[in-house]
Amino acid sequence: METAPVSRSSLSETDVQLQNAFHTAFNLPSSSASSPIPDALGMIAITYPLIFRRQLRASLDPHLDLTSKTISSFSGALTHEQLRQAATILGHCWTRATHLKLTAETICSLESRFAEFILARATTLGAGDCVPILEILESSMKRQSGTDSLIGPHISAAWALMKIKAGSKDTPQFAIVTSATYQSIEDCLKSKANLADEELASCMHHAAQLLYHSQISRSSSIQEDIRSLRRKGDYEAVVRLWETYKAQLQASTSAKTGSHAPADPADPGRDAVLSAFLKTFKRVKSPSISSEMYLNDVIAHLPRPLPRDIAQTLLALRAGPEASATRVGEEVVSLDHEDTARSGSGDSADYLRSTWDQTEEKDLKMYMIYLDGLGRSGDLPLLKETWNALINDGKAKTIYLKEENLPLSAPFPPTQALNQMISSCLLVPDGPAVALDLFSQAVSPTSSIPINLITINTVLRHHARQADLPSMSALFTLAEKVGLKPDIITYTTLVQGLLKGGRIDLAKKVLEDMSGQGIPPNERMCSMLISDLSKIGTQKALSHSEELLNLMIKRKMKINEVTWTGLISGYFKNGWEKNGYDTIARMEKTGLKLNRIGYNILFRQFSSTSTNSAAGKDRNVITGEASQGIMKLWNKMLDDRITPNSDSYLLVLTPLVTGRRWNEATQVLEEMQKRGFRVEKGALKRIVDRVKNRR
Repeated sequence: METAPVSRSSLSETDVQLQNAFHTAFNLPSSSASSPIPDALGMIAITYPLIFRRQLRASLDPHLDLTSKTISSFSGALTHEQLRQAATILGHCWTRATHLKLTAETICSLESRFAEFILARATTLGAGDCVPILEILESSMKRQSGTDSLIGPHISAAWALMKIKAGSKDTPQFAIVTSATYQSIEDCLKSKANLADEELASCMHHAAQLLYHSQISRSSSIQEDIRSLRRKGDYEAVVRLWETYKAQLQASTSAKTGSHAPADPADPGRDAVLSAFLKTFKRVKSPSISSEMYLNDVIAHLPRPLPRDIAQTLLALRAGPEASATRVGEEVVSLDHEDTARSGSGDSADYLRSTWDQTEEKDLKMYMIYLDGLGRSGDLPLLKETWNALINDGKAKTIYLKEENLPLSAPFPPTQALNQMISSCLLVPDGPAVALDLFSQAVSPTSSIPINLITINTVLRHHARQADLPSMSALFTLAEKVGLKPDIITYTTLVQGLLKGGRIDLAKKVLEDMSGQGIPPNERMCSMLISDLSKIGTQKALSHSEELLNLMIKRKMKINEVTWTGLISGYFKNGWEKNGYDTIARMEKTGLKLNRIGYNILFRQFSSTSTNSAAGKDRNVITGEASQGIMKLWNKMLDDRITPNSDSYLLVLTPLVTGRRWNEATQVLEEMQKRGFRVEKGALKRIVDRVKNRR
């Protein structure tokens, strides 16, 4: 590496003298004299001033390795000041090499020499002499921690030794990125420093704190990197980050734990990072990487038995779809919600049970996630078995009471666990009887688990789905008896049940009574009821839907495309085609556009009536011949930046293939390929194959 030239005219007299001395000592061409390379003491005296002179510092860059080697190998006596200067120079050589991006091998050598110099000198120093050396070492470590270079075990060992020699008991005030493990630091201390067992134990106490603090800090940084990359959609970078972290994880766990090691101090940070990778690869949507392969790779590197944080994450990922984040009894949801979002079987159920079996210490959160997943998979016997296990799990109870700061007399399982069990049982074909039996036990005077309004809402929803009006009425009476005041969810569920039972007038009366109870219908409730009324599809039901829509407009509620789509769907599905197109026009006047469901409704409607020329007269959305019309609608969807799904592709391609409109069908396939959409099986695959084969 060439030394950057410095104009002598820009240097002070002192700098010129320092530069001349340095050039002379290192046989550089700017000097007329020719001298041998100085010994260690001479090198310390010559180079120490240079590193503090901004204009001269670069002069040392080509000689970092030689300087480090000469000074670190010197075993003779040094004054306290010479020792301090030597440590400063060695630290500079190490951090400067990183700044200059020299090879990893060179940086590692400079680091090892710096550390071994300190380790060799530490045993002869008193506490007062060690303090400035520790400060120099920590300063170098802090500078290095801001780079991509990993700090090795030698420096970590030197730091731990200097901590005890200096009598310092405070925890690290900085974090490092290190390749060191507890065992590698201990091995280094044993081989480089002659320590008694007590001294070694003290050193390793400091080393454990350094590793723990650094791991937590590094884990937070990695988690933030993962979140940032997910927001950008850069999953290739996530993969590279995982491969780097995996290599560090393997290096960290390959060494056996030392005799003085605490119980894996890096666990909290490790668990959080692994959980972040699990969530990312489970939810990734990128055609360029195999998310399943990387998810399985992360799972293969999980510690066994599974720690609590990781077990919670893995159970949640395997319990079911993210859509289930909507909690029955706690939010206004469609009566059909579980029929579509809550399902699971086969491999996913086996993975869920396998994860549960690999978890040693279980807490309440894990039990609730597991109960939820078992409900999706329809495993009623295991649901009952798990509920009984929760009742008798003293360790889970202890964890719960401690985390919630509750007295020993607090009920366990708590009400939220009861609600989860009831909700899960209601998902299973033979489960409602078990759920209602649990509910009966809970409302009995001898029950140790109290019910709350969520319990009422959950059971009420079951009765509403059955349109069991007497049971719904009895539940309202019970709620009043135990002092539970109905909320917006209770009333919404009641109205949904009345609508399902055909009692539209009574449902309308309940809506009117709500305002008298100080609970006026909100946006979500109105939107949900418009959808429910639209599904009924009668003229009366659709008229009430329009009334609710007008109420929302009058009260200046936010009406989104989901609300409009519910009404549009009701008109089209029940033969009110003109009203459907009129409603689309009304929606578009408000500045809203059709969503994907709305476009699919139109695709379906167009396909079913494309051969009926009379039907086409009322279409103000699509015009012209069949193929031109559906392609116009397709292009409008793309212009609106709506992402097609499998239904969209199937509904558009089917009439094109039927009409043998191969050019238009090929355009749709090209869009599918551009978006990275994968067709695997079913009707869509068959129709795509027909387009490719033109038959």
